[in-house]
Amino acid sequence: MPFDIEKYRATEYERRTELVPVPALAAFFDEGEDPGFTVHSLTGPEVYRAEQRIGANRNVEGLVAKLVGGNSKDAVDAILEKLGVAGSSVPDALVKAIAYVEFGVASAALSQNDVVRMAEYHIDTFLSLFNTINRLTALGHVPVGESTASGATPGCETPSPCAPEAPPAANDSSGK
Repeated sequence: MPFDIEKYRATEYERRTELVPVPALAAFFDEGEDPGFTVHSLTGPEVYRAEQRIGANRNVEGLVAKLVGGNSKDAVDAILEKLGVAGSSVPDALVKAIAYVEFGVASAALSQNDVVRMAEYHIDTFLSLFNTINRLTALGHVPVGESTASGATPGCETPSPCAPEAPPAANDSSGK
């Protein structure tokens, strides 16, 4: 069966979405509300904007030095500190993950600084958000009207036997 280019061109797409629990941030949600963020897959341009930030991160110190006209290192350091990028360089993988979380959290308007703060103080939450957004992005968008949730992974039980809250499996060989 040949590829139906007309059908492909006529199909509209929407992002995949998923609710990610964020219990470590419960204090910042209204009382009685389950702490969680709805995240969505990224578009192609958002993925490339995240990649672009890696290059910008690598060049920021040189750019600031040029802006201050080669004046004192103290002036460069002061500007870098004010920009929040003083000290050791930020690893490329972290720059990308920060951009993914900034672009992929749909239920809250997180700025880059908010996400940097989350990565610093709530690393498990940050990584959970990034990993979910990355997974949804890799799955791609879905045609409008189809389920955008990732759903249960085939072959996995709910709750997962790996989850801390799950009861021990019947074939538990821990000797209990």
